[in-house]
Amino acid sequence: MRRSFPALSLVWVLGCAGGDPTDDKDLPAGDSGDTDTDTDTDTDTDTELGTSWYADVDGDGYGDPATEQVSVTQPAGTVADDRDCDDLDPAVHPDATEVCDRVDNDCDAAVDDADASLDPASATLWYLDQDGDAHVGATHTTTACTRPSGAGAAADATDCDDDDAAVNPDAAEVCNDGVDNNCDTSSAPCRLGDLGLSDADIVYQAGASDEQSGASVALLDIDGDGDLDLLVGADYGDESTANVGEVTAFTTHTLGTVGAASAFGVARIGTTSTYADARFGAAVARIGDLDGDGTDDWVGGAPGYGGEVGAYAVFSGGSTFRVDATSFATGVGGHDECGTSVAGGEDLSGDGAPDWVVGCPGDSWGSVQVYTGGAPLSLTASTGSAYLGTSVALGDVDGDGVGDLVVGAPSEESAYLFLGPLVASGSVAALSDGFYTGRSDIGETAGTVGDPNDDGYTDFVIGAGVTSVARFFGGAASGVMSNHIDTGRYATAIAGGDLDGDGVDDLALGYDSGMGEVAFYYGPVGAAFTAGEWREVAGASGVGLGTALAIGDLDGDGLGDLVVGGSGDDTVAANAGAVWVFLGQGL
Repeated sequence: MRRSFPALSLVWVLGCAGGDPTDDKDLPAGDSGDTDTDTDTDTDTDTELGTSWYADVDGDGYGDPATEQVSVTQPAGTVADDRDCDDLDPAVHPDATEVCDRVDNDCDAAVDDADASLDPASATLWYLDQDGDAHVGATHTTTACTRPSGAGAAADATDCDDDDAAVNPDAAEVCNDGVDNNCDTSSAPCRLGDLGLSDADIVYQAGASDEQSGASVALLDIDGDGDLDLLVGADYGDESTANVGEVTAFTTHTLGTVGAASAFGVARIGTTSTYADARFGAAVARIGDLDGDGTDDWVGGAPGYGGEVGAYAVFSGGSTFRVDATSFATGVGGHDECGTSVAGGEDLSGDGAPDWVVGCPGDSWGSVQVYTGGAPLSLTASTGSAYLGTSVALGDVDGDGVGDLVVGAPSEESAYLFLGPLVASGSVAALSDGFYTGRSDIGETAGTVGDPNDDGYTDFVIGAGVTSVARFFGGAASGVMSNHIDTGRYATAIAGGDLDGDGVDDLALGYDSGMGEVAFYYGPVGAAFTAGEWREVAGASGVGLGTALAIGDLDGDGLGDLVVGGSGDDTVAANAGAVWVFLGQGL
Protein backbone atom coordinates (compact mmCIF):
# COMPACT_ATOMS: atom_id res chain seq x y z
CA MET A 1 0.00 0.00 0.00
CA ARG A 2 1.11 3.59 -0.67
CA ARG A 3 2.60 5.53 2.11
CA SER A 4 1.93 9.22 2.66
CA PHE A 5 4.33 11.77 4.09
CA PRO A 6 3.63 15.07 5.67
CA ALA A 7 4.51 18.11 3.61
CA LEU A 8 6.97 19.43 6.19
CA SER A 9 9.09 16.39 5.85
CA LEU A 10 9.51 17.05 2.08
CA VAL A 11 10.55 20.63 2.67
CA TRP A 12 13.09 19.48 5.19
CA VAL A 13 14.54 17.00 2.84
CA LEU A 14 14.87 19.58 0.10
CA GLY A 15 16.41 22.00 2.51
CA CYS A 16 18.97 19.48 3.54
CA ALA A 17 19.78 18.77 -0.07
CA GLY A 18 20.65 22.35 -0.99
CA GLY A 19 18.54 25.03 0.67
CA ASP A 20 16.08 27.32 -0.98
CA PRO A 21 14.40 25.52 -3.86
CA THR A 22 13.99 28.85 -5.66
CA ASP A 23 17.73 29.49 -5.70
CA ASP A 24 19.29 28.14 -8.93
CA LYS A 25 22.89 28.59 -8.00
CA ASP A 26 23.32 24.88 -7.59
CA LEU A 27 22.04 24.22 -11.10
CA PRO A 28 24.39 24.25 -14.04
CA ALA A 29 24.66 27.64 -15.64
CA GLY A 30 22.38 27.97 -18.61
CA ASP A 31 20.12 25.15 -17.39
CA SER A 32 16.75 25.44 -19.04
CA GLY A 33 15.22 25.17 -15.69
CA ASP A 34 16.55 28.54 -14.60
CA THR A 35 13.60 30.79 -13.97
CA ASP A 36 14.62 32.98 -11.11
CA THR A 37 15.70 36.59 -11.43
CA ASP A 38 17.79 36.93 -8.35
CA THR A 39 21.02 38.96 -8.33
CA ASP A 40 23.34 36.57 -6.60
CA THR A 41 27.07 36.32 -7.51
CA ASP A 42 27.00 32.91 -9.16
CA THR A 43 30.29 32.55 -11.21
CA ASP A 44 29.78 29.13 -12.69
CA THR A 45 30.61 28.90 -16.51
CA ASP A 46 30.42 26.23 -19.16
CA THR A 47 34.11 25.51 -18.79
CA GLU A 48 33.02 22.53 -16.97
CA LEU A 49 31.55 21.35 -20.33
CA GLY A 50 34.64 22.44 -22.53
CA THR A 51 35.99 25.05 -25.10
CA SER A 52 35.76 25.12 -28.95
CA TRP A 53 39.00 24.06 -30.58
CA TYR A 54 39.92 24.05 -34.34
CA ALA A 55 42.34 21.92 -36.24
CA ASP A 56 45.53 23.75 -37.35
CA VAL A 57 46.84 21.35 -39.93
CA ASP A 58 49.37 23.76 -41.52
CA GLY A 59 50.68 24.95 -38.16
CA ASP A 60 50.28 28.65 -38.85
CA GLY A 61 48.41 29.34 -35.57
CA TYR A 62 45.01 29.61 -37.18
CA GLY A 63 42.41 26.85 -37.43
CA ASP A 64 39.89 25.65 -39.93
CA PRO A 65 36.39 26.74 -38.78
CA ALA A 66 34.91 23.58 -40.26
CA THR A 67 36.81 21.40 -37.74
CA GLU A 68 35.31 22.67 -34.43
CA GLN A 69 35.47 20.34 -31.41
CA VAL A 70 34.53 21.20 -27.80
CA SER A 71 36.81 20.07 -25.04
CA VAL A 72 37.75 21.18 -21.54
CA THR A 73 41.37 20.62 -22.49
CA GLN A 74 43.08 21.63 -25.82
CA PRO A 75 43.41 18.66 -28.13
CA ALA A 76 46.73 18.21 -29.85
CA GLY A 77 47.04 20.01 -33.23
CA THR A 78 44.26 22.48 -32.51
CA VAL A 79 44.01 26.20 -31.84
CA ALA A 80 41.27 28.45 -30.47
CA ASP A 81 41.34 30.88 -33.54
CA ASP A 82 39.08 29.68 -36.34
CA ARG A 83 39.96 32.35 -39.03
CA ASP A 84 42.19 30.30 -41.34
CA CYS A 85 40.69 30.25 -44.87
CA ASP A 86 43.16 27.62 -46.14
CA ASP A 87 44.45 25.31 -43.42
CA LEU A 88 46.63 23.44 -45.89
CA ASP A 89 48.83 26.48 -46.67
CA PRO A 90 50.85 27.99 -43.80
CA ALA A 91 51.30 31.21 -45.86
CA VAL A 92 47.54 31.88 -45.83
CA HIS A 93 46.09 33.29 -42.60
CA PRO A 94 44.71 36.61 -41.26
CA ASP A 95 48.16 38.02 -40.45
CA ALA A 96 49.65 37.17 -43.82
CA THR A 97 50.56 39.87 -46.41
CA GLU A 98 48.31 40.07 -49.46
CA VAL A 99 50.40 39.58 -52.63
CA CYS A 100 49.68 39.11 -56.33
CA ASP A 101 49.11 35.37 -56.66
CA ARG A 102 45.33 35.03 -57.18
CA VAL A 103 45.04 33.81 -53.54
CA ASP A 104 43.25 35.46 -50.59
CA ASN A 105 46.45 35.47 -48.53
CA ASP A 106 45.08 37.39 -45.52
CA CYS A 107 41.66 35.71 -45.44
CA ASP A 108 39.66 38.94 -45.75
CA ALA A 109 37.61 37.69 -48.72
CA ALA A 110 39.41 40.12 -51.12
CA VAL A 111 41.99 38.89 -53.63
CA ASP A 112 44.91 40.72 -55.28
CA ASP A 113 43.86 44.10 -56.78
CA ALA A 114 40.51 43.97 -54.92
CA ASP A 115 42.32 43.99 -51.57
CA ALA A 116 43.17 47.46 -50.26
CA SER A 117 45.98 45.95 -48.17
CA LEU A 118 47.79 44.51 -51.22
CA ASP A 119 51.56 44.81 -50.91
CA PRO A 120 52.49 47.11 -53.87
CA ALA A 121 55.93 45.58 -54.00
CA SER A 122 54.38 42.37 -55.31
CA ALA A 123 52.45 44.17 -58.07
CA THR A 124 53.62 45.07 -61.59
CA LEU A 125 54.32 48.67 -62.65
CA TRP A 126 52.02 49.40 -65.58
CA TYR A 127 52.26 52.35 -68.01
CA LEU A 128 48.92 53.89 -68.90
CA ASP A 129 47.27 55.30 -72.02
CA GLN A 130 46.15 58.47 -70.25
CA ASP A 131 44.97 60.33 -73.36
CA GLY A 132 43.15 57.37 -74.92
CA ASP A 133 44.99 57.42 -78.25
CA ALA A 134 45.74 53.67 -78.11
CA HIS A 135 49.41 54.34 -77.30
CA VAL A 136 50.98 53.86 -73.88
CA GLY A 137 52.95 56.72 -72.36
CA ALA A 138 55.72 56.81 -69.78
CA THR A 139 54.42 59.61 -67.56
CA HIS A 140 51.27 58.04 -66.09
CA THR A 141 51.69 54.73 -64.21
CA THR A 142 49.96 52.47 -61.71
CA THR A 143 50.82 49.27 -59.83
CA ALA A 144 48.47 46.32 -60.22
CA CYS A 145 48.50 42.55 -60.38
CA THR A 146 46.48 42.44 -63.60
CA ARG A 147 47.17 44.65 -66.63
CA PRO A 148 44.64 47.53 -66.64
CA SER A 149 42.72 48.09 -69.85
CA GLY A 150 44.89 49.93 -72.39
CA ALA A 151 48.01 49.77 -70.20
CA GLY A 152 51.34 48.23 -71.12
CA ALA A 153 54.80 47.41 -69.90
CA ALA A 154 57.83 49.69 -70.08
CA ALA A 155 58.59 48.47 -73.59
CA ASP A 156 55.13 49.64 -74.69
CA ALA A 157 55.63 53.22 -73.47
CA THR A 158 56.11 54.84 -76.90
CA ASP A 159 53.74 57.83 -76.57
CA CYS A 160 55.96 60.87 -76.01
CA ASP A 161 53.06 63.02 -74.77
CA ASP A 162 50.36 60.96 -73.09
CA ASP A 163 48.32 64.05 -72.27
CA ASP A 164 47.71 64.88 -75.94
CA ALA A 165 45.79 62.38 -78.07
CA ALA A 166 47.10 64.06 -81.25
CA VAL A 167 50.67 63.09 -80.35
CA ASN A 168 51.56 59.42 -80.75
CA PRO A 169 53.69 57.16 -82.98
CA ASP A 170 50.90 56.87 -85.59
CA ALA A 171 50.26 60.60 -85.87
CA ALA A 172 51.24 62.54 -88.98
CA GLU A 173 54.15 64.89 -88.40
CA VAL A 174 53.04 68.52 -88.59
CA CYS A 175 55.91 70.63 -89.79
CA ASN A 176 57.05 73.78 -88.05
CA ASP A 177 54.68 73.48 -85.07
CA GLY A 178 57.44 72.82 -82.55
CA VAL A 179 55.94 69.44 -81.59
CA ASP A 180 57.29 65.95 -82.18
CA ASN A 181 53.89 64.74 -83.37
CA ASN A 182 54.92 61.19 -84.27
CA CYS A 183 57.33 60.63 -81.35
CA ASP A 184 60.26 59.63 -83.55
CA THR A 185 62.70 62.00 -81.76
CA SER A 186 64.22 62.62 -85.17
CA SER A 187 65.72 65.93 -86.20
CA ALA A 188 65.29 65.04 -89.88
CA PRO A 189 63.08 67.43 -91.85
CA CYS A 190 59.41 66.75 -92.28
CA ARG A 191 59.66 66.68 -96.05
CA LEU A 192 57.39 66.25 -98.99
CA GLY A 193 57.29 62.63 -100.16
CA ASP A 194 55.83 61.00 -103.23
CA LEU A 195 52.84 63.02 -104.40
CA GLY A 196 49.88 62.99 -106.76
CA LEU A 197 48.03 65.90 -108.31
CA SER A 198 45.35 65.66 -105.61
CA ASP A 199 48.02 66.50 -103.02
CA ALA A 200 48.54 70.00 -104.43
CA ASP A 201 47.85 72.82 -101.97
CA ILE A 202 47.04 75.39 -104.68
CA VAL A 203 45.81 74.78 -108.22
CA TYR A 204 45.78 77.55 -110.84
CA GLN A 205 43.37 76.73 -113.64
CA ALA A 206 43.14 78.21 -117.11
CA GLY A 207 40.03 79.83 -118.47
CA ALA A 208 39.50 78.19 -121.87
CA SER A 209 40.33 75.20 -124.03
CA ASP A 210 43.61 74.85 -125.92
CA GLU A 211 45.36 77.64 -124.02
CA GLN A 212 48.01 75.22 -122.76
CA SER A 213 48.44 77.24 -119.62
CA GLY A 214 51.49 76.12 -117.65
CA ALA A 215 53.81 76.11 -120.64
CA SER A 216 56.04 78.39 -118.57
CA VAL A 217 56.12 79.77 -115.00
CA ALA A 218 58.14 82.41 -113.16
CA LEU A 219 58.20 83.75 -109.59
CA LEU A 220 58.71 87.45 -108.82
CA ASP A 221 57.33 90.34 -106.76
CA ILE A 222 55.34 92.05 -109.46
CA ASP A 223 53.29 94.37 -107.22
CA GLY A 224 55.98 95.38 -104.73
CA ASP A 225 54.32 94.02 -101.58
CA GLY A 226 57.30 91.89 -100.57
CA ASP A 227 55.61 88.58 -101.42
CA LEU A 228 56.33 86.40 -104.43
CA ASP A 229 53.78 86.35 -107.21
CA LEU A 230 53.30 83.84 -110.01
CA LEU A 231 53.42 84.30 -113.78
CA VAL A 232 51.87 81.55 -115.90
CA GLY A 233 52.45 81.40 -119.64
CA ALA A 234 49.78 80.01 -121.98
CA ASP A 235 51.44 80.13 -125.39
CA TYR A 236 48.37 79.01 -127.34
CA GLY A 237 45.94 81.37 -125.65
CA ASP A 238 43.52 83.31 -127.82
CA GLU A 239 43.35 86.40 -125.62
CA SER A 240 43.16 88.76 -128.60
CA THR A 241 43.77 86.69 -131.74
CA ALA A 242 44.41 83.05 -132.61
CA ASN A 243 47.35 81.50 -130.74
CA VAL A 244 48.77 84.88 -129.84
CA GLY A 245 49.51 83.56 -126.39
CA GLU A 246 49.20 85.27 -123.02
CA VAL A 247 50.77 85.51 -119.58
CA THR A 248 48.59 85.58 -116.48
CA ALA A 249 49.75 87.03 -113.17
CA PHE A 250 48.49 85.77 -109.80
CA THR A 251 49.33 87.81 -106.71
CA THR A 252 47.31 85.97 -104.05
CA HIS A 253 47.77 82.37 -103.10
CA THR A 254 44.74 81.08 -101.23
CA LEU A 255 44.83 77.33 -100.66
CA GLY A 256 42.62 75.38 -103.03
CA THR A 257 41.61 76.10 -106.61
CA VAL A 258 42.29 79.53 -108.08
CA GLY A 259 40.64 80.27 -111.41
CA ALA A 260 41.86 82.58 -114.12
CA ALA A 261 39.13 85.02 -113.14
CA SER A 262 41.03 85.66 -109.89
CA ALA A 263 44.15 86.77 -111.75
CA PHE A 264 45.91 90.09 -111.15
CA GLY A 265 45.93 90.59 -114.90
CA VAL A 266 46.65 89.09 -118.32
CA ALA A 267 49.57 90.44 -120.37
CA ARG A 268 49.51 90.66 -124.15
CA ILE A 269 51.81 91.74 -126.97
CA GLY A 270 49.19 92.78 -129.51
CA THR A 271 45.56 92.46 -130.53
CA THR A 272 45.60 92.32 -134.32
CA SER A 273 46.06 89.40 -136.69
CA THR A 274 49.71 90.45 -137.03
CA TYR A 275 50.32 88.70 -133.73
CA ALA A 276 48.52 85.48 -134.63
CA ASP A 277 50.51 82.35 -133.80
CA ALA A 278 53.10 84.42 -131.90
CA ARG A 279 52.87 81.99 -128.94
CA PHE A 280 53.70 84.66 -126.42
CA GLY A 281 54.30 83.01 -123.03
CA ALA A 282 56.28 80.06 -124.37
CA ALA A 283 58.96 81.34 -121.97
CA VAL A 284 58.86 83.84 -119.09
CA ALA A 285 61.50 85.04 -116.63
CA ARG A 286 62.02 87.56 -113.85
CA ILE A 287 64.51 90.32 -114.65
CA GLY A 288 64.51 92.35 -111.44
CA ASP A 289 63.81 96.02 -110.80
CA LEU A 290 65.05 97.74 -113.95
CA ASP A 291 63.28 101.05 -113.43
CA GLY A 292 63.80 101.44 -109.67
CA ASP A 293 60.13 101.57 -108.74
CA GLY A 294 60.36 98.77 -106.15
CA THR A 295 58.63 96.16 -108.31
CA ASP A 296 60.05 93.35 -110.43
CA ASP A 297 60.09 93.62 -114.20
CA TRP A 298 59.92 90.56 -116.45
CA VAL A 299 60.48 89.30 -119.98
CA GLY A 300 58.33 86.97 -122.07
CA GLY A 301 59.17 85.17 -125.31
CA ALA A 302 57.01 84.78 -128.43
CA PRO A 303 58.99 82.43 -130.72
CA GLY A 304 56.22 82.14 -133.33
CA TYR A 305 55.84 85.86 -134.01
CA GLY A 306 56.16 86.99 -137.64
CA GLY A 307 56.31 83.52 -139.10
CA GLU A 308 58.82 82.26 -136.48
CA VAL A 309 61.04 85.31 -136.65
CA GLY A 310 60.22 85.47 -132.97
CA ALA A 311 59.94 88.31 -130.51
CA TYR A 312 60.40 89.15 -126.85
CA ALA A 313 58.76 91.76 -124.69
CA VAL A 314 59.66 93.40 -121.39
CA PHE A 315 56.96 94.34 -118.88
CA SER A 316 57.26 96.60 -115.85
CA GLY A 317 55.83 95.66 -112.50
CA GLY A 318 53.46 97.91 -110.61
CA SER A 319 50.54 98.20 -108.25
CA THR A 320 48.33 97.71 -111.29
CA PHE A 321 49.21 95.08 -113.85
CA ARG A 322 50.86 96.32 -117.05
CA VAL A 323 48.83 94.70 -119.79
CA ASP A 324 50.98 95.97 -122.64
CA ALA A 325 54.75 95.62 -123.01
CA THR A 326 57.05 98.54 -122.21
CA SER A 327 59.49 97.33 -124.88
CA PHE A 328 59.23 94.87 -127.73
CA ALA A 329 61.89 93.42 -130.05
CA THR A 330 61.91 90.89 -132.85
CA GLY A 331 64.49 88.62 -134.41
CA VAL A 332 66.79 89.87 -137.11
CA GLY A 333 65.04 87.96 -139.87
CA GLY A 334 64.34 84.49 -141.18
CA HIS A 335 63.26 81.85 -138.70
CA ASP A 336 65.15 83.10 -135.68
CA GLU A 337 62.53 81.81 -133.22
CA CYS A 338 63.69 84.48 -130.78
CA GLY A 339 61.96 84.07 -127.44
CA THR A 340 62.24 80.28 -127.42
CA SER A 341 64.11 80.76 -124.13
CA VAL A 342 64.55 83.70 -121.76
CA ALA A 343 66.40 84.22 -118.47
CA GLY A 344 67.11 87.14 -116.16
CA GLY A 345 67.86 88.33 -112.66
CA GLU A 346 71.68 88.40 -112.78
CA ASP A 347 74.21 91.20 -113.33
CA LEU A 348 76.18 89.90 -116.29
CA SER A 349 78.22 93.06 -116.90
CA GLY A 350 79.20 93.91 -113.34
CA ASP A 351 77.56 97.34 -113.39
CA GLY A 352 75.17 96.56 -110.54
CA ALA A 353 72.02 96.46 -112.68
CA PRO A 354 70.00 93.31 -113.50
CA ASP A 355 70.33 91.92 -117.02
CA TRP A 356 68.46 89.43 -119.16
CA VAL A 357 69.04 87.18 -122.16
CA VAL A 358 66.92 85.83 -125.00
CA GLY A 359 67.59 82.66 -126.97
CA CYS A 360 67.14 82.71 -130.77
CA PRO A 361 68.04 79.15 -131.80
CA GLY A 362 66.81 79.54 -135.40
CA ASP A 363 69.09 82.50 -136.15
CA SER A 364 71.34 80.87 -138.78
CA TRP A 365 73.26 78.58 -136.42
CA GLY A 366 71.62 80.08 -133.36
CA SER A 367 72.34 83.04 -131.12
CA VAL A 368 71.72 84.57 -127.72
CA GLN A 369 70.86 88.22 -127.27
CA VAL A 370 72.34 89.58 -124.02
CA TYR A 371 70.86 92.79 -122.60
CA THR A 372 73.18 94.58 -120.18
CA GLY A 373 71.93 98.09 -120.95
CA GLY A 374 71.94 99.71 -124.35
CA ALA A 375 72.33 97.62 -127.49
CA PRO A 376 72.30 93.85 -126.94
CA LEU A 377 75.40 91.70 -127.04
CA SER A 378 74.94 88.92 -129.59
CA LEU A 379 76.56 85.56 -128.94
CA THR A 380 76.46 83.42 -132.09
CA ALA A 381 77.30 79.82 -132.83
CA SER A 382 80.45 78.94 -134.73
CA THR A 383 79.07 75.82 -136.41
CA GLY A 384 76.02 75.22 -138.57
CA SER A 385 72.62 74.22 -137.23
CA ALA A 386 73.78 74.22 -133.59
CA TYR A 387 70.45 75.67 -132.40
CA LEU A 388 72.42 77.69 -129.88
CA GLY A 389 69.99 79.41 -127.51
CA THR A 390 67.42 76.62 -127.33
CA SER A 391 67.98 76.93 -123.57
CA VAL A 392 69.55 79.65 -121.42
CA ALA A 393 70.18 80.03 -117.69
CA LEU A 394 71.86 82.65 -115.49
CA GLY A 395 73.74 82.30 -112.19
CA ASP A 396 77.05 83.08 -110.51
CA VAL A 397 78.69 79.74 -111.24
CA ASP A 398 82.27 80.76 -110.35
CA GLY A 399 81.37 82.73 -107.23
CA ASP A 400 83.00 86.02 -108.24
CA GLY A 401 79.88 88.14 -107.67
CA VAL A 402 79.15 88.62 -111.39
CA GLY A 403 76.51 86.61 -113.23
CA ASP A 404 77.43 83.85 -115.70
CA LEU A 405 75.52 82.42 -118.66
CA VAL A 406 74.77 78.80 -119.56
CA VAL A 407 73.58 78.14 -123.13
CA GLY A 408 72.38 74.94 -124.76
CA ALA A 409 72.95 73.94 -128.39
CA PRO A 410 71.12 70.60 -128.71
CA SER A 411 71.66 70.08 -132.43
CA GLU A 412 75.37 70.25 -131.74
CA GLU A 413 74.79 68.04 -128.67
CA SER A 414 76.58 70.68 -126.62
CA ALA A 415 76.28 73.19 -123.82
CA TYR A 416 78.42 76.25 -123.16
CA LEU A 417 79.35 78.29 -120.09
CA PHE A 418 80.16 82.01 -120.43
CA LEU A 419 81.68 83.61 -117.34
CA GLY A 420 80.82 87.24 -116.59
CA PRO A 421 81.45 89.99 -117.03
CA LEU A 422 80.29 89.82 -120.64
CA VAL A 423 81.56 93.00 -122.26
CA ALA A 424 81.98 92.33 -125.97
CA SER A 425 80.21 90.52 -128.77
CA GLY A 426 81.65 87.56 -130.53
CA SER A 427 81.19 83.89 -131.30
CA VAL A 428 80.81 80.94 -129.01
CA ALA A 429 84.30 79.78 -129.86
CA ALA A 430 85.73 83.12 -128.80
CA LEU A 431 83.83 83.62 -125.58
CA SER A 432 83.05 80.20 -124.18
CA ASP A 433 84.79 79.52 -120.87
CA GLY A 434 83.36 76.04 -120.54
CA PHE A 435 82.12 73.43 -122.95
CA TYR A 436 80.37 70.07 -122.67
CA THR A 437 79.32 67.70 -125.44
CA GLY A 438 78.85 64.05 -126.21
CA ARG A 439 75.27 63.27 -125.27
CA SER A 440 72.35 63.17 -127.70
CA ASP A 441 70.31 66.41 -127.67
CA ILE A 442 72.12 67.74 -124.61
CA GLY A 443 71.32 71.44 -124.20
CA GLU A 444 67.62 71.05 -124.97
CA THR A 445 67.05 72.40 -121.46
CA ALA A 446 69.25 74.27 -118.99
CA GLY A 447 68.71 75.67 -115.53
CA THR A 448 70.69 77.04 -112.60
CA VAL A 449 69.50 75.35 -109.42
CA GLY A 450 71.11 77.12 -106.46
CA ASP A 451 73.65 75.03 -104.55
CA PRO A 452 72.37 71.46 -104.05
CA ASN A 453 75.88 70.08 -103.51
CA ASP A 454 76.41 72.66 -100.73
CA ASP A 455 79.91 73.76 -101.74
CA GLY A 456 79.23 77.49 -101.95
CA TYR A 457 78.96 77.72 -105.74
CA THR A 458 75.87 77.93 -107.94
CA ASP A 459 75.20 74.63 -109.72
CA PHE A 460 73.33 73.98 -112.96
CA VAL A 461 71.71 71.16 -114.90
CA ILE A 462 71.85 70.51 -118.64
CA GLY A 463 69.06 68.33 -120.03
CA ALA A 464 68.29 66.60 -123.30
CA GLY A 465 64.50 66.72 -123.14
CA VAL A 466 63.05 63.24 -123.53
CA THR A 467 66.10 61.86 -125.38
CA SER A 468 68.61 61.09 -122.62
CA VAL A 469 69.14 61.75 -118.94
CA ALA A 470 70.20 65.16 -117.66
CA ARG A 471 73.56 65.98 -116.15
CA PHE A 472 74.25 67.93 -112.97
CA PHE A 473 77.23 70.33 -113.01
CA GLY A 474 78.77 71.66 -109.82
CA GLY A 475 79.89 75.27 -109.90
CA ALA A 476 83.57 76.02 -109.35
CA ALA A 477 85.94 78.98 -109.30
CA SER A 478 87.62 77.70 -112.45
CA GLY A 479 84.39 77.73 -114.43
CA VAL A 480 85.21 74.45 -116.14
CA MET A 481 82.41 72.01 -116.96
CA SER A 482 84.16 68.85 -115.81
CA ASN A 483 82.43 68.47 -112.44
CA HIS A 484 79.32 66.65 -113.62
CA ILE A 485 77.28 63.57 -112.67
CA ASP A 486 74.30 61.83 -114.23
CA THR A 487 70.98 62.56 -112.58
CA GLY A 488 69.41 59.36 -113.90
CA ARG A 489 66.36 61.46 -114.90
CA TYR A 490 65.11 63.17 -118.04
CA ALA A 491 64.51 66.92 -117.90
CA THR A 492 62.09 69.00 -119.91
CA ALA A 493 62.11 71.56 -117.10
CA ILE A 494 64.60 72.33 -114.31
CA ALA A 495 64.39 74.16 -110.97
CA GLY A 496 66.23 74.41 -107.66
CA GLY A 497 65.51 75.78 -104.20
CA ASP A 498 65.20 74.82 -100.53
CA LEU A 499 61.96 72.85 -100.11
CA ASP A 500 62.59 71.58 -96.58
CA GLY A 501 64.23 74.51 -94.82
CA ASP A 502 67.48 72.72 -94.00
CA GLY A 503 69.62 75.43 -95.62
CA VAL A 504 70.62 73.26 -98.58
CA ASP A 505 69.00 73.66 -101.99
CA ASP A 506 67.05 70.80 -103.53
CA LEU A 507 66.67 69.83 -107.18
CA ALA A 508 63.52 69.32 -109.27
CA LEU A 509 63.30 67.95 -112.82
CA GLY A 510 60.19 67.83 -114.98
CA TYR A 511 59.58 65.18 -117.60
CA ASP A 512 56.77 66.03 -120.01
CA SER A 513 55.89 62.68 -121.58
CA GLY A 514 52.13 62.72 -122.10
CA MET A 515 51.21 61.82 -118.54
CA GLY A 516 54.35 63.55 -117.35
CA GLU A 517 56.03 63.52 -113.97
CA VAL A 518 58.23 65.60 -111.73
CA ALA A 519 61.09 64.17 -109.70
CA PHE A 520 62.75 66.06 -106.86
CA TYR A 521 65.86 65.26 -104.85
CA TYR A 522 66.79 66.62 -101.44
CA GLY A 523 70.25 68.13 -101.09
CA PRO A 524 73.03 67.83 -100.38
CA VAL A 525 73.89 66.04 -103.60
CA GLY A 526 76.95 63.81 -103.21
CA ALA A 527 79.26 62.16 -105.68
CA ALA A 528 76.27 60.44 -107.30
CA PHE A 529 72.50 60.50 -107.21
CA THR A 530 70.92 57.60 -105.31
CA ALA A 531 68.03 56.28 -107.39
CA GLY A 532 65.87 55.47 -104.37
CA GLU A 533 66.17 59.00 -102.98
CA TRP A 534 64.21 60.65 -105.79
CA ARG A 535 60.64 61.66 -104.87
CA GLU A 536 57.89 61.70 -107.49
CA VAL A 537 54.95 63.89 -108.42
CA ALA A 538 52.94 61.59 -110.66
CA GLY A 539 50.92 62.99 -113.53
CA ALA A 540 47.84 61.63 -115.23
CA SER A 541 46.97 60.76 -118.81
CA GLY A 542 47.16 63.79 -121.08
CA VAL A 543 48.22 66.23 -118.35
CA GLY A 544 51.74 66.76 -119.68
CA LEU A 545 53.02 67.37 -116.16
CA GLY A 546 56.49 68.88 -116.09
CA THR A 547 56.26 71.42 -118.90
CA ALA A 548 57.50 74.09 -116.48
CA LEU A 549 58.96 74.24 -112.96
CA ALA A 550 59.86 76.81 -110.33
CA ILE A 551 60.72 76.74 -106.62
CA GLY A 552 60.07 79.74 -104.36
CA ASP A 553 58.31 80.77 -101.17
CA LEU A 554 54.79 81.62 -102.31
CA ASP A 555 53.10 81.36 -98.90
CA GLY A 556 55.70 83.30 -96.93
CA ASP A 557 56.59 80.57 -94.43
CA GLY A 558 60.31 80.58 -95.20
CA LEU A 559 60.21 77.33 -97.19
CA GLY A 560 60.45 76.93 -100.94
CA ASP A 561 57.28 75.70 -102.66
CA LEU A 562 57.26 73.49 -105.76
CA VAL A 563 55.41 75.02 -108.73
CA VAL A 564 54.59 72.57 -111.54
CA GLY A 565 53.07 73.31 -114.94
CA GLY A 566 50.99 70.85 -116.93
CA SER A 567 49.96 72.44 -120.21
CA GLY A 568 47.83 69.48 -121.35
CA ASP A 569 45.48 69.37 -118.35
CA ASP A 570 41.79 68.95 -119.31
CA THR A 571 40.15 69.82 -115.99
CA VAL A 572 38.64 73.10 -117.20
CA ALA A 573 38.52 72.19 -120.90
CA ALA A 574 40.54 70.21 -123.44
CA ASN A 575 44.22 71.22 -123.23
CA ALA A 576 43.38 74.24 -121.12
CA GLY A 577 46.34 73.50 -118.87
CA ALA A 578 46.93 74.13 -115.18
CA VAL A 579 49.61 74.80 -112.57
CA TRP A 580 49.91 72.92 -109.27
CA VAL A 581 51.70 74.18 -106.17
CA PHE A 582 52.99 71.85 -103.46
CA LEU A 583 53.91 73.83 -100.36
CA GLY A 584 57.31 72.97 -98.94
CA GLN A 585 57.60 71.23 -95.59
CA GLY A 586 60.53 71.58 -93.21
CA LEU A 587 61.58 71.03 -89.61
